[in-house]
Amino acid sequence: MEPCAYTMEQIKAMQNVDIRTVDPAGLRDIREVKVNIDLPKQERILDFIRQIGNPYCDVVQKK
Repeated sequence: MEPCAYTMEQIKAMQNVDIRTVDPAGLRDIREVKVNIDLPKQERILDFIRQIGNPYCDVVQKK
């Protein structure tokens, strides 16, 4: 897996997103997120973040 590293500026930008302005249609369906449990803990976390995008915005369960 390719490493997924964020700069401090990118992290701050994700933290500062006003969740009231986030389009729910653009959020990931949590049922589609598949994390490889064989990876070390840090890599699992990065894999999850890579799949969901902004970790400060909720993932949704779409109907």
